[in-house]
Amino acid sequence: MIIDCRDQRTYFTDFINGELDYRKTKALLNHVSGCAACSADLKSRYLFISGMRAGTEAFPEYEKMIAQVTSKCRKEGILRTLYGMAGVVILFMIFYFLSGLIFI
Repeated sequence: MIIDCRDQRTYFTDFINGELDYRKTKALLNHVSGCAACSADLKSRYLFISGMRAGTEAFPEYEKMIAQVTSKCRKEGILRTLYGMAGVVILFMIFYFLSGLIFI
């Protein structure tokens, strides 16, 4: 049974996670051994997934950092909104003051 590259690539993540059955694993290994493009893609995906796993273990404070940055962005967004509203109020006050002088 001949399976093309696109079909084999759908199994890469399962293969890396050790979740692929024997028959599909054997077919994938046979394909990758003869296909340079799939071999490079599998290696790249393996390095990416391994790096993600290592990153999660090496940096357990990641979620905390994301929460802090999210909070900071929210606060900055609120401040920007308040500054914008203050600017509009000041413009209305200037317009009101000038219109009072003009119509006197």
